[in-house]
Amino acid sequence: KERRPRICFVCLGNEKLSTAQRTHSFYSPGDLSKHFIRRHLANVRDGDILRCGLCRIDIEHKMHWQRHTHEVHGTV
Repeated sequence: KERRPRICFVCLGNEKLSTAQRTHSFYSPGDLSKHFIRRHLANVRDGDILRCGLCRIDIEHKMHWQRHTHEVHGTV
């Protein structure tokens, strides 16, 4: 059975957050997905350049970020 993460990779890579905020473990992977959509994905606008703090790469489009999120970090 595949294990999905319960810690947000975006928050984990954000050095401006406290350690407790960066390493917060959600109750379920579904809760993490809701957090990602509401907190991070909903705030993306056309033309924004996104940065993965863990991989240290820039991503140009929202759809590419969603794909990176799923394929590299396992967040659905």
